Amino acid sequence: MDSDQPRQRIRVFSSNELPDGTMRQARIGHRVLLLVRRGDTVYALRDVCPHQGAPLSAGLLTCARKTASVGHYEPEHPGVIVRCPWHNWEIDVSCGAVRHDRERFRIATYPAGIEDDQVFVEV
Repeated sequence: MDSDQPRQRIRVFSSNELPDGTMRQARIGHRVLLLVRRGDTVYALRDVCPHQGAPLSAGLLTCARKTASVGHYEPEHPGVIVRCPWHNWEIDVSCGAVRHDRERFRIATYPAGIEDDQVFVEV
């Protein structure tokens, strides 16, 4: 986005259309975004995997897993990891980073939130 352009705050839908622990695709102008709700926090990012362009909204909202020992996994970051439907790349929706290579692969994120029972995104 051109830094000289002011951001626009856009109402996307009512908050009950994005229940806690869910994700949903939203079109805002020419952008296709993925919105994820975790409690009162809403994350917004481009709805495209940086690997081969799969729509992340067709993926799985999950958690990262940490191995404590063989066969024992502990969840990390529940509800903020989207797993790509094509090749299982894991994207952290809070920052847009791909978990296996945070420095090289990132997806654009946008400020979002809930106010007066409405979900807003700044683009």
